[in-house]
Amino acid sequence: DRLTLDGLVAAKHSTRMELADRILDDLAAAVTGHGDGEARRALAVLAAWDRAADAESRGAVLFERFVRLLDRSYPDPFATPWNPEDPLGTPDGLADPAAAAALLAAAAAEVEAEHGALDVPWGEVFRLRLGERDLPANGGPGDLGIFRVVGFRPDEGARTFSAAGGDSFVAAVELSRPVRARALLAYGNASQPGSPHVGDQLVLFARKELRAVWRSREEIEANLERREVLEARSGERGREPGAAAGPD
Repeated sequence: DRLTLDGLVAAKHSTRMELADRILDDLAAAVTGHGDGEARRALAVLAAWDRAADAESRGAVLFERFVRLLDRSYPDPFATPWNPEDPLGTPDGLADPAAAAALLAAAAAEVEAEHGALDVPWGEVFRLRLGERDLPANGGPGDLGIFRVVGFRPDEGARTFSAAGGDSFVAAVELSRPVRARALLAYGNASQPGSPHVGDQLVLFARKELRAVWRSREEIEANLERREVLEARSGERGREPGAAAGPD
């Protein structure tokens, strides 16, 4: 009773970065105690950020860049490392606050040089590309604490990134009577040249939506794009005359 099908789908699509929830307060203290003007300007962007990686989230690109610089500098950057006895409270804190403040300033300089603004929207930098479709992305790498996992690779000759892994097939099922289900194959299941379905599910992916799963004959026939009737030739074995094909 505590979770509906709609609620499950909404939770699945959450892009909130748990890592930000764990360390932003420590980063703010580090910048207050050790940061320069650039770090303080970056901290103001992060303070206004929604802590998510939605297409319109401003501050997510900056935080992601800071985390990458932090990871490269320290094998374990946390003051309190991961402890399986305290899975909801660890890791936490920053092992070297002064270095973290300097790395935030460095991340800010990189982001502003590449994108012209510290608060560039996530979806301007991280994209969903397939065929002729080019859409703003939401979601991000799992090590940022995002449940909506999408991995990206850099675009050649550009300062953007394209989705290259992560969520692919997703299904949410309600064990009701009748069963209700929604699903999505992000990159689609059509590759025929000229097919209108090449990449069409990517549009739903960008909108954080799943498509309905048609399970009954009535649902399938109500959503046919094309119906073909196959007749067996004289003397050949095959379908009986009048047999209906499934959906295209």
